[in-house]
Amino acid sequence: MGELDGQVMRCVRDQNGNHVIQKIIECIPTPRIVHLLDSFLTCVVALSSHPFGCRVIQRILEYCQDQQRRGVVMDEILRVRVAHLRAIY
Repeated sequence: MGELDGQVMRCVRDQNGNHVIQKIIECIPTPRIVHLLDSFLTCVVALSSHPFGCRVIQRILEYCQDQQRRGVVMDEILRVRVAHLRAIY
């Protein structure tokens, strides 16, 4: 996975590269990819509304075994969505 160093976000936003990241999240145990998961925590909202990034966020919610990291992702998505709802109504 050293080949992905510095290229993770580029892959997530790429039509084909996002599939690689999704497979990593699905197949490699969470403790071995925490550095990869941590790179997403600062841009959850942006990725959740990106055509390819949203799929990666979905895989994190489905496969991440770390409750704390999965909770951070879910909390960030909900925080922004609730703010949008309040602004609309």
